[in-house]
Amino acid sequence: SFPQEFFSFIHFSSSSFVEMNYQVIAETGPTDLTANVSLCIYGTDGTTPVLALKSTELRFPSNSRLEFNLSANDVG
Repeated sequence: SFPQEFFSFIHFSSSSFVEMNYQVIAETGPTDLTANVSLCIYGTDGTTPVLALKSTELRFPSNSRLEFNLSANDVG
């Protein structure tokens, strides 16, 4: 994970953005993964803050498909 200072160039004004629901699908390979996983979504209108993928027990089982529903600002 990147330190918060890494994203210090990203600024949001809550009055100028529309809330958006994003569906993220993670497919794992042949090995179990135990980790904190996060991402940013980049678009033509900006970048979301860091979004964490929450899985039960921080576990991503091998050969699985996990779906996450995330809410963030619409970035185009």
